[in-house]
Amino acid sequence: MADAQLAEVSNGRADDATPACLTYDDIHNRIYVGMFQSHRGICVLEAESGKPVQDIRFEPNSWSKPFSWVDPLSQALAASSLLSVNRNNRELVVLDRASLHLKKGIFLGDAPNGPRAVLVWGDHAVVSYPGRNGLIFIPLEV
Repeated sequence: MADAQLAEVSNGRADDATPACLTYDDIHNRIYVGMFQSHRGICVLEAESGKPVQDIRFEPNSWSKPFSWVDPLSQALAASSLLSVNRNNRELVVLDRASLHLKKGIFLGDAPNGPRAVLVWGDHAVVSYPGRNGLIFIPLEV
């Protein structure tokens, strides 16, 4: 058994981070942990040890005010991409699954509380957006 401390400590004080979601990448043997109320964004852990190896940090945009974090509440894997719903930025981001570099961001529209979850269905990302009363189907580029 192992523990992974995920809160970010600054000036001796831990942030209010909460792990919001977990996604396992069986190709790269990594665990992605979307962090709620944390500047760390998505913590990338080595699967066997649970050791944090990288953070995927996202910059807040004009929609995330008054928050300084973006709240990546859900992730999904699609072929060579890692998808993340960043609630406060009201976006779906597409990252390269190997390098974890940003490929593109897709603005999902403004509505209360932002989007919540993403899953991959066929060649689409399906995003739940309660403030817009439904689902958004986004074609994925293969």
